[in-house]
Amino acid sequence: MNTVLRPVGPEPARVYWTRRLLVLGALVVAATLVWTLIANGGGPGADAKAGSSASPAASASTEEEPAAQGSAAPCTAEALELSVLASRQSYPGGAEPSFTIKVTNVGEAGCTVDVGDATRELRITSGKDRIWSTLDCASGEGASRNLLLGAGKSDTHELSWERIRSDEKCSEGLPSPRPGTYKAQVRLNGAKSEQATFVLE
Repeated sequence: MNTVLRPVGPEPARVYWTRRLLVLGALVVAATLVWTLIANGGGPGADAKAGSSASPAASASTEEEPAAQGSAAPCTAEALELSVLASRQSYPGGAEPSFTIKVTNVGEAGCTVDVGDATRELRITSGKDRIWSTLDCASGEGASRNLLLGAGKSDTHELSWERIRSDEKCSEGLPSPRPGTYKAQVRLNGAKSEQATFVLE
């Protein structure tokens, strides 16, 4: 104990005390560094764990969007507003009448609707005579076109008529429509548009 409190040696006592203080200071610095490394070592690991738990949550919210769209109900007749507009009032011989068809969701929520030719009908009539319909023998790429129509959103489609007659049996050799006044109307899911009047010359 005396040699600790009273250093013995050829050097003055203050030299030994200085050395001991330096060693003690070095130990304190080393202990501080070890503590700092331990504390910082836990930080990145905690951040990494937090990041790994947050990513799946973000992915899950993204994956839920298609499911929400798929749960939309079919559009009812009350939710649909239909319109048809002829490009001209009168068409000279050989000119194909063309129409702009608009389907609008006037409901309060989005709904699904097939606006393809096999479901959405454009019907041409003359008096009580049914001349032509897109439902007759509808096939190909335009036969089905399913949409998720948001509330207040519209789908607009351009369609032309080749001035031919058709029927539900896909009969051939039917008489060609004659010059006169015709009407076009759009029908879909029980809803109907106002009739657009035009003339074939």
